[in-house]
Amino acid sequence: MKGSKERARDLLLLQAGNAVMGMSPKAEIQLRYVLEAMERLGFSAYVLGPEEALSHRTAQIVAQGPFPAILSNVDLLDLGVSNFSMLRIRDTDVAILGAVFPRRNLPAGSPLFYLQPLVDYLRPFVDVVLVVVHGSRAEVKKLVQQMRGVDIFLSSVGRTATAPRRVRGAFILNATALWIGRATFVVDGNGVRLKRWWPARMGKKVKEDPEIAELVARYRSEVKSIKRTTCRARPLEENRERYRQWLQETSPEEFIRLLRQGRGLPL
Repeated sequence: MKGSKERARDLLLLQAGNAVMGMSPKAEIQLRYVLEAMERLGFSAYVLGPEEALSHRTAQIVAQGPFPAILSNVDLLDLGVSNFSMLRIRDTDVAILGAVFPRRNLPAGSPLFYLQPLVDYLRPFVDVVLVVVHGSRAEVKKLVQQMRGVDIFLSSVGRTATAPRRVRGAFILNATALWIGRATFVVDGNGVRLKRWWPARMGKKVKEDPEIAELVARYRSEVKSIKRTTCRARPLEENRERYRQWLQETSPEEFIRLLRQGRGLPL
């Protein structure tokens, strides 16, 4: 990790969301350490994924991090999440946007409806417009075919990193949890051109970095301090008696209704 932040000044390092699943006390601690590691490595921005969009607490932690937190089609402005970010890499101005597709439990707006006006607004002020998209291959392909003014789409779907493709003038790159890629682009009077691309698989056969080892050690130490509370914990006798009484007074229909609503039982 030594020197990584200095080298990263000429790179655009992006986190495409879902770094941590859920928001338990352990996951919250894990997210804080992930953000610290990313800051040491020199990451440029964090584009939120569906996991962060669903949890306001997660989005707030990311927004308080050391780099821009971005999501264009879910309203999280009051938590500090921006609709876009403009960065300067060497002499190149880059606009970064991000979108998640609506799901049953994720009330996101239409990516096309939210992204296209932002692209039209930003296009005259930047050299490159980059959009990070979370969705299926079919959803991403449809979005690429409908949008204009975007130079690069970064998709985070699939099991492997696929070679860049160009559709309607825009490059489509792909990265996943196990596969990442590095691409070198040339920006000149002719627009954006791909010079080189190569994938890399994330695995355990990576030389251990002393700084990362120190972060992991601190994380494990802090996680151990969390007291585990599970349904296997033995309730106090007075709570046991209250629960017995509540069961006697509650009909089976009411009991099932409360379970379906996800409400806790009075212990």
